[in-house]
Amino acid sequence: MKKFEVFLIAAIGLILASSSFAKAQYEQKFTLQLSGGASFIVSSYPVTPEHFLTEEIYDVGMLLNGGLQYNFNRKFSLIGLAMYGAYPTTSESLQDGKYFYLGLGVSAKYRFFPLSRVKPYLLGGFSVCFVEQSISVNMGEEVNYKQPTLPGLVSGVGLEIDLTDNFTLFMQSGFNKLLPKENDDLPPTESVYVLLGLNINVIKSKSL
Repeated sequence: MKKFEVFLIAAIGLILASSSFAKAQYEQKFTLQLSGGASFIVSSYPVTPEHFLTEEIYDVGMLLNGGLQYNFNRKFSLIGLAMYGAYPTTSESLQDGKYFYLGLGVSAKYRFFPLSRVKPYLLGGFSVCFVEQSISVNMGEEVNYKQPTLPGLVSGVGLEIDLTDNFTLFMQSGFNKLLPKENDDLPPTESVYVLLGLNINVIKSKSL
């Protein structure tokens, strides 16, 4: 009987050890990413061809992101995102106006302290955006700008907090810049943002 008990304990221990080893051999490779937050325009820009407007004519904007993250390892990831930003007007000198963009971006992410539950990170990359701006001023002047392939730069610093093996909460802030062609009626080109988001791990792959 004692031999059977020893064998049973040894078998259970082996199963648990094998399970832990198998888990250690697998990494989260693909991660869905969803986030939303606020964006603030920080650049000056011409509202008419004659002069630059330095006053704030756009209110706090809304920023929504969604995409897929590929994790090469626990430190380094590559993210593909679809982005949407919209800014309402706030200036009394304008009758009506709108400014929004739709974009696709690719960014690299580097995490510090990858084995910790709380991981700070840096992010940087490129984007291509469809941008539309339409402004009507009180004197009847109209400014319109539309560009379907406007390149841009994306940067950020953030903090990931692991909730479970499959869910990670993250907070991120950063700076975005559009790179328009030379034009008299340029849209706003620089903004800072604050995001709150969720990473959802969807696919595991055996690590090499």
